Amino acid sequence: MISKNPAKSQYLKGAVLIYLLSLFVNAYKLPQNLFFGHEQGRDAQAVKEIYTGKHFPLISTKTEVEGLYSPPWYYYIMTIPYGLTGGNPTAGMFAIILFSSTSAAVMYFFIKDLTNSNFWGIVGGILTALSWEFINYARWLINVSPAYPFVALALFMAWKYYKTKTQKYFFLYALFAIIAFQFQITLFFQFAFLSIILIAFKFLKIPNVKTILLATITAIFFISPLIIFDFRHEHISLKSIASFINGSASTSLNIHPQNSLLLYLDQFLRVAKRSIFDIKNTYLQLTFLTFLLIGFFLYSKDKSNRKTALFVLLISFMSLGILPFNIGLTQLYQGTGVGLIALATISLYALWKNFKIGAFLLTLLLIASSLQNINRLQTNDDLFFVPEQKVLNLRDQQNLINFMHTDAQVKPYRFESQTIPYLHSEGWQYLHSYMYPHAESKLANEVYISIEKNIEPYWEKKWIEDLGETELIYEKNFGQIRLQKRLIKNQ
Repeated sequence: MISKNPAKSQYLKGAVLIYLLSLFVNAYKLPQNLFFGHEQGRDAQAVKEIYTGKHFPLISTKTEVEGLYSPPWYYYIMTIPYGLTGGNPTAGMFAIILFSSTSAAVMYFFIKDLTNSNFWGIVGGILTALSWEFINYARWLINVSPAYPFVALALFMAWKYYKTKTQKYFFLYALFAIIAFQFQITLFFQFAFLSIILIAFKFLKIPNVKTILLATITAIFFISPLIIFDFRHEHISLKSIASFINGSASTSLNIHPQNSLLLYLDQFLRVAKRSIFDIKNTYLQLTFLTFLLIGFFLYSKDKSNRKTALFVLLISFMSLGILPFNIGLTQLYQGTGVGLIALATISLYALWKNFKIGAFLLTLLLIASSLQNINRLQTNDDLFFVPEQKVLNLRDQQNLINFMHTDAQVKPYRFESQTIPYLHSEGWQYLHSYMYPHAESKLANEVYISIEKNIEPYWEKKWIEDLGETELIYEKNFGQIRLQKRLIKNQ
C-alpha cells in the first residue's frame, strides 16, 4: 500500500534506493573475492554446532583481554543463513551484507534530520554507501561487522532524544548501543564516554526512572549469557578484568597519556581516511582536510547550526572512550565513521551555501575517493582485515578442494594445510568438511597439502618432514595457493 503522506513516501523511496546502492557496492564481485580465513572457519564451525544441536555456547570469540569473551549473539544470529543452507559460507557473507547495507539508509534518515534537508540526507547516505570504512565491514565475515548499523541507529536516536525529549528515544538510544557492543565489546566504553559528554553538553537529559529501569533490564538480558558463563567458570571474566586493570595480565591497562594519545591519533586518522577520503596522496589529503575544516567553520558560524555542529563533533570523537586501553587495532574504532560522514556532509553543505569554489573542489575530491573505492573492489585491494599474503580467496580454495577430491578418485585421502599464522587451519578444515564430509582419513598414505603464499622455506620443509618420509607426486597452483600431492612411505 502506498503511503498517504507524500513526504514519507518520498523519504522511504530515497532510503530504499540508497540501500540498494550500498547493497550493490558491498556485494560487487564478492563471490570471487570472498575472504575465508581461520577466524571465519572457527566461527562457522561454532555456528554449525548450534544448528545441529550439539552445543549452545554462552560466549563467542575471545577479546584482546585473555579470559574475557564476546557475547554469543553473533553465533546465534548466523545460525539462520548457515542453517538454511547447510553451512554455506557465501550465504553467511551475504547475510552480513544484507544487514550491513542498512547503515547507508540509516545515515540518510539521520543526516536528513540533522540538516532538515532531504537532499543532504541523500548525499550523506551516498557517502556512507561509498565509504571504504563501511564497505570493509560489510565484506568482512566476522562478529564485529553487524555493529555499524546499530551504532548509526543509536546516534540517530540520541539526536532524536535531544530534539524531542521523548523518553522512547532515550530507550532506543540505549537499546541500539547495547546491541552494538554485543558485536564489538569496546563500544561499551565508547558509548559510556559519549553519554557522559552528551549529558555534560546538555544534549542528553537524564531520563526518568522508568526508562532507566527498562534500559537496565534490557542490558542485563543481553549480557546474561556472559554472567551465567562467569558463574559457571569460577568468575574467570571478572578475574580477567581485574588482572587487566591491575596490570598482571599479558594485555593490561596501560595509562600512559603520551603513548596512548599518539597511538589513538594514528588509529583515528587511519579510520578517518577510510571513512571519508582514502586517497594516499599527502597533498590531496591536506587539501581535503583544509576544505573540510573551512566548511565546518562556515557551518558553525551560523548560530542556528552550532548545536548540530557540536553534536556531530562529539560523536565523531566518541572513540576517545577507548583511549586508556592503548591497543592499536582499527576495528576498535567503530564509533568513528558515522560522525565523520555526518561532519563531511554538513561541511559540504556549508561550502555550497557560502563558498562555491571550495564546495566544487571538495566534491571532486569525494568523487575521486569514491571512484578509487569502486576500483579497489575490482582488484580486491587494500582491505584492512586481509592478511599480508592476500591468498585466501574462497573461490580458489573451493577449486583446490574440488580438484583434490576428484583426483583422489573416491579413495580415502589425507588433507593438510600450511597456513599463516602457524597452526591456524580452521578455515581450510571447515571448507573441506562442508564440501566433502567424511572424505578424509588421517591414516591414508596419499596426502594433499595446501600451501599458502609467503610460507618461509624453513616452515614448509619442517611441516612436510613432520609427515614422515614422503614422495612428491605433483604440484599444482590455484590462484596463489599451491597444492602438493605426496605419497607417504612406510605407512
